[in-house]
Amino acid sequence: KNFDTTTWIDYMAIDFFFFGAFSCLILSSTFHCFKSHSSRVSVFGNKLDYLGIVILIVCSMISILYYAFHDSNKLFYSFTLIIFCFGVSCTIASFDDTFRSREWRPYRAGLFVAFGLSALLPIMGGIIKYGFHETWTRIQMKWVILEGIFYIFGAFLYSIRFPERLAPGAFDFVGHSHQIFHVLVVIAALCHLVALMNSYELVHTNLLSNST
Repeated sequence: KNFDTTTWIDYMAIDFFFFGAFSCLILSSTFHCFKSHSSRVSVFGNKLDYLGIVILIVCSMISILYYAFHDSNKLFYSFTLIIFCFGVSCTIASFDDTFRSREWRPYRAGLFVAFGLSALLPIMGGIIKYGFHETWTRIQMKWVILEGIFYIFGAFLYSIRFPERLAPGAFDFVGHSHQIFHVLVVIAALCHLVALMNSYELVHTNLLSNST
């Protein structure tokens, strides 16, 4: 839905999320298409796979924060900086060969979960400034919570290698944890898109109401 108050910044904010989703999917697809080329290409592609996840999380959070704190630049830029720092840290961890070893896989997954949980910081900031009910509405919390559940559950299954750990070899082609993880990432991204569009409509509906 378009509003008379919609500006190019709104298009940038929403397209920023789509950029993150596109980057995540294209980098993941590139990895899986070329991982059989050689060990060196597979390792590098896996790093790109993680980079795509980082880009998606950063773009998702920043896009909705723009609407959550549309009337508070100080809070928007502060939380954007925190998210950006988390993103850089996860990127470094993903590209570091030691941290990428099999022994460190659960910790690497845990770092990404912590990155996702950093979304609690702006939520707490919103509650302090606007109160619980308005923050719930501004951020479209029910969709964000559902998004977080899909992300965390996917990372959990990947870290424990379920279900392939129960039947080694049975899920080599279909149904293994890596596939499930990416399916859940797509579902989570769709949840975020709903939250983002609802927040956009809420902001511009209020702007139109205040101008009359």
